[in-house]
Amino acid sequence: KTGQVLWSNTLLSYRTFNQIADLSHVLAAPVIDGGVVYLIGNAHQMGAFKLKTGEEIFTAPIGGQTTPVIAGDALFMVTNKDTLIAMNKYNGRLIWEKELYSKTEKRVSWHMPVPINNQIVVTSGKGDVIVFDMLTGNETKKLKMEKLFVAPTAYNNGLLFYTDDADLIMYR
Repeated sequence: KTGQVLWSNTLLSYRTFNQIADLSHVLAAPVIDGGVVYLIGNAHQMGAFKLKTGEEIFTAPIGGQTTPVIAGDALFMVTNKDTLIAMNKYNGRLIWEKELYSKTEKRVSWHMPVPINNQIVVTSGKGDVIVFDMLTGNETKKLKMEKLFVAPTAYNNGLLFYTDDADLIMYR
């Protein structure tokens, strides 16, 4: 109400994975759930903090550029290592981790994960769509679409995709 800073914190790490990770700023939006704010930084660091006080709940040596999502008791993130991870939102313990591309493929940019119907959908800028079981991390489906501009939007048990050609495509 007064405009005063209540607390502040920094997500910094001196370990780096790639040249982009040398940038310590946060590219992903924070996620707030149950009085906890979750942040992922680009410099190989993520954390969960109490919203009212800024008190650290946990941190982990994970860097990323896309906004994490919460579904149930899990936090899902795409990392700078091009993996999708699921971690316990209460203590930060890793539940599962999956590679999003083969080491022989050229690296691509990945969009934020999207939860829908007990699944997590991850898309790339070049049109890869990979669907994972939310609990096990098992890949359940893989599609190839036109180049995708942004992550799909979950709506009415379906996904709405927006392509680089400005096409809207709804899938169920």
